[in-house]
Amino acid sequence: MEWRPYLRNRKIAEHPSGFVIIIPEGSPKATPMSCPICDHVFRSREDESAYAEFECCDRCMLLWAHPRRSLWKDGWRPTAEQVSQAEELRPPMSVMLDID
Repeated sequence: MEWRPYLRNRKIAEHPSGFVIIIPEGSPKATPMSCPICDHVFRSREDESAYAEFECCDRCMLLWAHPRRSLWKDGWRPTAEQVSQAEELRPPMSVMLDID
């Protein structure tokens, strides 16, 4: 997305999906809608907090970033195969939400 100046110290961009985003100038980097590591949609404040510090969701932070904090800060990320294997162990949403 390309940000352009807008009215009253704000900036504007058009998302590839077609909607428009307007934010104040100098705003912190926007949080994406899904985790760049596992591609799951962010669903909680914990995901937002994890993204602010590690640029991933809360689950990826606990699984990958915390145990390898110094490597993570140096740019290490799990391979696609490692992420795929971890996803196979992830419980389905119905279990996570306790839906009968």
